[in-house]
Amino acid sequence: MNKANLLSELQSIYGAKCQVCNGETANTFIHLVPLKVVRYARNLNKRKNRQYKRKLPEIPNYQINNLLPVCAQCQVKQFNLDIYQLLSLQQLKIIDNQRQKHGYPELLTAGNVRRLHKLLANRNNYI
Repeated sequence: MNKANLLSELQSIYGAKCQVCNGETANTFIHLVPLKVVRYARNLNKRKNRQYKRKLPEIPNYQINNLLPVCAQCQVKQFNLDIYQLLSLQQLKIIDNQRQKHGYPELLTAGNVRRLHKLLANRNNYI
């Protein structure tokens, strides 16, 4: 699935506006669990020489329930912040209402990126 199709599917779930600023039209998306965390978990699980091996949760890079539509300015703002630092509690509640309708794990239930990563891996809602 290409990024244009992903964005149109995300806009059908969340609406056409940016989920961070609610001002502009969403023309890109961000990962709720950052790609560097997803890739790190995948690479760590592949290593054979770990003494105390612990299986980390794995999810696909572009799993639809790990994405959120945003505008380009908000994507830049999100660069060094996780979703819980970027959004207010009220914004998280609004996003959770949309996620519940589609059976995706709630952001407020997870509470942090590590728990959200585990929830998304357990759900197996792959694209």
